[in-house]
Amino acid sequence: MIKGYKDLKVWQLAIDLVDQIYDVTSAFPSDEKFGLSSQIKRSAVSIPSNIAKGSLAEMETQLIIANRRNFISNTVFNKLSETADRIDKMLFSLRNSLKQKV
Repeated sequence: MIKGYKDLKVWQLAIDLVDQIYDVTSAFPSDEKFGLSSQIKRSAVSIPSNIAKGSLAEMETQLIIANRRNFISNTVFNKLSETADRIDKMLFSLRNSLKQKV
């Protein structure tokens, strides 16, 4: 059963692609760090982010990527992820509340 975008195979595959892109672009010449390498990475990150949809889901996707690449610790990732989950639940409740009033 699919509970959210993280359960989608296409999102999972896109996240794996990001890891592969980071690995491949790490071998690019240093003068490409802010050129082609950066653009390819941004494009790759954009794929699962757009599958996720919504700013909160995009941010969570990008935090997952940052954690997988060891740019942020598991502790920081978990703390941010918990806060994002709380916000998601609050937004869900708010949307339901507004729908009932309309």
